[in-house]
Amino acid sequence: MNVSDIMTLNPVTISPQSTLQQALSKMLDIRCHHLPVTSQNKHLVGIISDYDCLNALSKSDNHHDTNLRVNKVMTPAPIIVEPQSP
Repeated sequence: MNVSDIMTLNPVTISPQSTLQQALSKMLDIRCHHLPVTSQNKHLVGIISDYDCLNALSKSDNHHDTNLRVNKVMTPAPIIVEPQSP
């Protein structure tokens, strides 16, 4: 079995400039817990989870910040593997 056998071919992604509210809404819509974060050139620049969003929004100084951006809380530069990897 290779990575290509279980990977999502066309994943839903989000921009680093999107808000955490937008990220959470997108995750709820497609029923997932993580989103790849991609640049305008469609390069993977990070990954964000629902936990990352909720944790950041729950902090007292961010609680009412509806403009908090994905790039402030995402995990940058995730480790990647090629589709043909076992």
